[in-house]
Amino acid sequence: MPRTSRRLVIAHLRQYFKLLRFLLTASVRKDRKITNDANSRNIQQQPKSARDILVKLIFLSIPPSMLLNRTSFTAAILLSVSPTLFAQQSPAGLWVTFDAQTQQATSHIRVVESGDTLSGTVDQILDPARAKARCEVCEGDLKDQPLAGMLLFHDVKAKADEAQTWDGGQILDPKSGHFYKVRIRLLNAGNTLEVRGYRGTPMFGRTQLWQRFDEPKTASAAPEPQAP
Repeated sequence: MPRTSRRLVIAHLRQYFKLLRFLLTASVRKDRKITNDANSRNIQQQPKSARDILVKLIFLSIPPSMLLNRTSFTAAILLSVSPTLFAQQSPAGLWVTFDAQTQQATSHIRVVESGDTLSGTVDQILDPARAKARCEVCEGDLKDQPLAGMLLFHDVKAKADEAQTWDGGQILDPKSGHFYKVRIRLLNAGNTLEVRGYRGTPMFGRTQLWQRFDEPKTASAAPEPQAP
């Protein structure tokens, strides 16, 4: 490779890493803003994916003299990035739900990923007075069943055209006993789960924000000392 071309590639690689650092910082700030807006005004926003923004920034940063090579140059840069940067995070794990009025933690929901499908189960009711509560307003087989251990949503699959978003299933509202369509979206670097139940379209519904719960790791037993 000619020395001039090598210098251009090195210069653009340096610029690329600066853009990447800016992108990651801006993405975290944007997720926090979305979470704050959703908490205060219940306004839903559609954040662009990190890959889309990065492609645009890299493409526009290449000078016109290299216009014919912009596409291949951008592709080469993206291929050099670790695949985990753009990998879809998983909502699988334990989440804390909150009361809409008091903002007190109310339950733990266990989200499980099986193949390409998500399901959520009530893992624990946090209020000791309601630990054995039953779904009195539910219908059919769920009538008077314990809330703890109840399947809350199921058949939720990733959206191919929207990053970090899952939909297509149903979610149960234990307070009314009704089922609604559900859309799930990861925010705040995967630490906040936006769960929206709705009828018809997502425009007509209600949103809850769940927080990821870090489960305590079980300490492994210390090895017993061996006799000399």
